[in-house]
Amino acid sequence: MDGTLHTTEASGTLPLRSRALIPPLTLLRPRDVDEAAAMLAAPDALPMAGGVEVIAGLKFGGPPRTVVLLRGLVGLDRIEAGAEGVRIGALATHERVVRDPLLRAAVPGLAEAWGHVANIRIRHQGTLAGCLLAGLPQYDAPPALAALDARLVCRVGHETIMLPWHAPRGLVLGIDIPGGWRFAHERSLRPWLIVSAAGRFERGRVRSLRLALGGAHRRAVAADLDEAVGLDARSPRAPRTRPRRGLGVVSSRARSPASRHARRGLATPRRRRPRRPPDRPPRRCLKERNGSPSTSTGVASSPRCRPTGCSSTCCARSSASSACGRAATAGCAAPAPCSIDGAPATACLLLAVEADGRRVTTIRGLDRADGSLHPVQRAFLEERALQCGSCTPAMVLLASALLAEDPAPNEETIRSWMSAALCRCGGGAAILRAVRRAATLIREGA
Repeated sequence: MDGTLHTTEASGTLPLRSRALIPPLTLLRPRDVDEAAAMLAAPDALPMAGGVEVIAGLKFGGPPRTVVLLRGLVGLDRIEAGAEGVRIGALATHERVVRDPLLRAAVPGLAEAWGHVANIRIRHQGTLAGCLLAGLPQYDAPPALAALDARLVCRVGHETIMLPWHAPRGLVLGIDIPGGWRFAHERSLRPWLIVSAAGRFERGRVRSLRLALGGAHRRAVAADLDEAVGLDARSPRAPRTRPRRGLGVVSSRARSPASRHARRGLATPRRRRPRRPPDRPPRRCLKERNGSPSTSTGVASSPRCRPTGCSSTCCARSSASSACGRAATAGCAAPAPCSIDGAPATACLLLAVEADGRRVTTIRGLDRADGSLHPVQRAFLEERALQCGSCTPAMVLLASALLAEDPAPNEETIRSWMSAALCRCGGGAAILRAVRRAATLIREGA
């Protein structure tokens, strides 16, 4: 498939109750960076790395596009030292940003703050560059990169150029972040307000300070707080006086005529679900998987997946749960549970072609050859950590992926991972006990 053109009809590949089918689209799979840059020169070309926003936009009635799949391009998923700081590759996922030791040392606070962005499924799939290029004001990347004074490395034609963080062109290769910043990020008022701050300090005194606001604007608003230079950061009065004055500086810039015009002219339109055609039957318990109707517990008869079909339709054949088809990225009870190459994933936000050559595991993949239960399954039964069962496959797969990576997780880590699926029955306490019990069974060799 490398470097070739693929056009396919995607109708009938999503669950019927989603009310929104992915329209016909063109998939392009470049072999290298130069080929990707040439493909993105087309007026309707859309780059896709993690695919979280691209797939969600297509499901919610976005126009047919030419999608350029960037996953797999060599070198774009690295985080490496740059000339003046650190460079984050365009395909580096949020989870890699959280765990990378070089980034932790170069920009203290960024990795810690990014561990609270989205959930573990989205962090393993989505990318920092994609979060910026999505252009949604409620996302965390714009104010964070504005405060850090980041620059974009872009390939336009055969030329590599540096651009401001808010003006991408062509193919984005990476994000350059200057070193020496200490970073802080406040998102408790998201999506209405996100505050990012970056400062440089010398002997306890502030050398430079930048503050950025996001969430309420089409583009994050940033300001250099010159009045903070020379402030003694160890002073007990500093946290109470200067940040409030800094917020006033940024807020006054946000109230400028140019900013008001940007908010009015570039506001993100609200996504509306397409109306149901008159000839479509009303909602039933039947779903369509690859064009073949089946009950929610049945098996689709079609043996193949279409390239632009959603992976949730393929995973549904080997899973006891199926997705809602609405791409609820914030979290849901049954987030199309599967893991790809051992990492938790959301199948309803993946095209089937993206799983080509990768190891996909559903809840049936935990079955043992002798018929015995996996330790995580045993623990869920012993602790009675299931009620209606809607979220159980997702919870079990999340727990097994967590314990495969960390056999003895602490309480905070368990809560962070398990929050990627929601138990609507209120069984969170039992689920946490089950994960702790599963860790014990695995250590004992059960």
